[in-house]
Amino acid sequence: MDFNEIKRPVLELHVNDRKIHGNDSCNSIFGSIETLDGSSISFGKIGSTMMACPNMTIANAYVKTLQQVKSYKLEGLNLTLYNIQGEEVLKFLKVD
Repeated sequence: MDFNEIKRPVLELHVNDRKIHGNDSCNSIFGSIETLDGSSISFGKIGSTMMACPNMTIANAYVKTLQQVKSYKLEGLNLTLYNIQGEEVLKFLKVD
């Protein structure tokens, strides 16, 4: 798979509204933040647009992984998300 031809997934957290928005590398995604405290975070059902992309491997894995997130660590501009076993599953760098 040529990752240069694939759009990077994006996640925007709107903590005051308890909502998420972003892109899964193909479709726009949206959903809710169900749990949020000092180190715990979980997301509700995630919806998306229905674009017909040639390769949905990353998009499907990204959304599935977001649904498994149970905690986070924020260090500077880095947000790391962890599953229930405490394993790092996603890492983001804040950009504007």
